Amino acid sequence: MAQAQAHTDLDCERAWAQFASEAAPALAAFEASLDAPELAQQRVLGSILARNAASECGRRHGFESIHSYEAFRERVPVTRWQDVAPWIERSQATREPVISAEAPSFYECTSGSSAARKEIPYTPSLLGELKRAVVAWLAKLY
Repeated sequence: MAQAQAHTDLDCERAWAQFASEAAPALAAFEASLDAPELAQQRVLGSILARNAASECGRRHGFESIHSYEAFRERVPVTRWQDVAPWIERSQATREPVISAEAPSFYECTSGSSAARKEIPYTPSLLGELKRAVVAWLAKLY
């Protein structure tokens, strides 16, 4: 029994080592962004705005001509769920992209703890960002 457990532990160690090796570039990129977080955030914002400039939301707020955080803050108002709910409902009904340039892969229902339940759209780009964050986090644990 102990030999089987040792074999399983060794397999697990090998799997984690392989994961850490393959995740090293993602972890290195994340750690490099910590040296200049403002620059990293400007790049992320610029990428999001460029990808979504042609969306209805992007056209409405002039994403194509926003090149700084200050301009973003001036042009894109703070929104509440009530402000975006019609766009999300339309996107759900038509399966077309409305808020972003990408059609959502799926919608996740919130728990509704502070208000009525909401359907949050998950796009391929959002899923990619979540994956990169989790990979860097797990690689750091190893």
